[in-house]
Amino acid sequence: MVYNTILDGSGYSGAQKLSGVLSVDLMIKTVYERNKQYVHSLGKNKYDALQKKVQWSIVEYYRKMNIHPDDNGVLDTDVIYDGTWMTRGHKSNIGVGIVVEACTGFVLDAEILSKYCFTCVINDNKLKRNEISQEEFEVEEANHKESNTCTRNFEKSSVMMKAEGAEKIWSRSISKYNFRYSVFVGDGDSSAYNAVIGLNNNEGLYGRNHPVKKEECINHFAKRLGSRLRNLRERFVNKIVTKTGKIRFQKYLGGKGKLSDTTIGHLVRYLSAAIRRAMNYDERDRLEKLRMDILATLLLVTSTDEAPDHSLCPDGERSWCFYKADISRGKEPRTHQRMKVKINLPPDVKHLLQEVYDSLTTDELLERCLKGKTQNLNESFNEKLWAKCPKAKFQGLQRVIVVFQIVASEHNSGYEESSLVPEIIGTPPGKAVAEQEERLKQSGKRKIESKKARKRLREPDQVEEPDDPGYKAWVL
Repeated sequence: MVYNTILDGSGYSGAQKLSGVLSVDLMIKTVYERNKQYVHSLGKNKYDALQKKVQWSIVEYYRKMNIHPDDNGVLDTDVIYDGTWMTRGHKSNIGVGIVVEACTGFVLDAEILSKYCFTCVINDNKLKRNEISQEEFEVEEANHKESNTCTRNFEKSSVMMKAEGAEKIWSRSISKYNFRYSVFVGDGDSSAYNAVIGLNNNEGLYGRNHPVKKEECINHFAKRLGSRLRNLRERFVNKIVTKTGKIRFQKYLGGKGKLSDTTIGHLVRYLSAAIRRAMNYDERDRLEKLRMDILATLLLVTSTDEAPDHSLCPDGERSWCFYKADISRGKEPRTHQRMKVKINLPPDVKHLLQEVYDSLTTDELLERCLKGKTQNLNESFNEKLWAKCPKAKFQGLQRVIVVFQIVASEHNSGYEESSLVPEIIGTPPGKAVAEQEERLKQSGKRKIESKKARKRLREPDQVEEPDDPGYKAWVL
């Protein structure tokens, strides 16, 4: 019961409701809290044990890729880092920074930061109401900190939780796993990456010989094109006065055949598809081909039958460019009017669109996208975490920590191996799950038999056929 109330976040009030439904005696609050601490310790022990298996699995995976630890036993790994907050906006009391191994998808580590402590809030209110003096307040705070019961471990703005979490996770990577997180896959927010490379007097956490490299999440990188095109569209607005004297603002670059939201969405998808295609190119010319593919999408959507420009599109019958594919097949190119996306901008602003693409196709940016990594693994785990810690309900630091350990264990090892039910009820691992499956199977059989019995009751009485030795069901 206690374990279920921890998972669904209902707490002691949920235990009260469940006891009422089951008509069983309710355990008192002190017994519930003692059992909750016991479940917390079980969850931590299970999490620590499973993380050792995760470490071994990652080392084995890299060994198969012919990547081995150095002389000190430290392995260079690629990781994906992302931050998530309990509530939206920049006023969340709890934030979580999570590191996921990029190749295997295992959750490695997390830093959970909290700006809220119930006891600290009570002491602050007492001081504001002059119920205690400044000296008494300082004594209370000191005793509270020494008791290790304070849940406030972060004092700055909620926006800075992501960078703070990255610093702490990277600082303990070697001591915890013997891993160097040498490749940082992140989104466009560079605060966390700058915090990591700023450690050790701006020489990097691992020293100059082991720099941390930045890789871009290609989904977020493609979204930059959409943001810049929308900003470009907002820059050009015409002020129109109607016949009735009302003032309207018309977007000069918006509307059909221009930079509408639908068109921008298609261009973002084209950019993302070009990056994914580049992963199949030869490494020697992958960068240049990626740049040509991205710029080719711009030339494609701005081409017309009168002025076609497909100079950067790939040749061949299997080309994604319909114009080049038709030419390779010896056919007359089809009309550009059949294209789903067409952009016809005025000549005086057409160069601005080219400038947006040029700014996103520099060598420095494209080199960060060549591995084709995304933050989808982190986003998936974040959804699992907040599904058991609903954002619509207040969650304390201790609960978020426990739920993270449970969800991370399930994510890495599966439900059967990570479940705490066997430890709680004293059944050997695996047997509890087998017994539960057997109970469900027997329950299903009983339902089928019951359904057949009800069907027989509804059927009319059958009239017995006369005995006829020459009668058989298959004789016509």
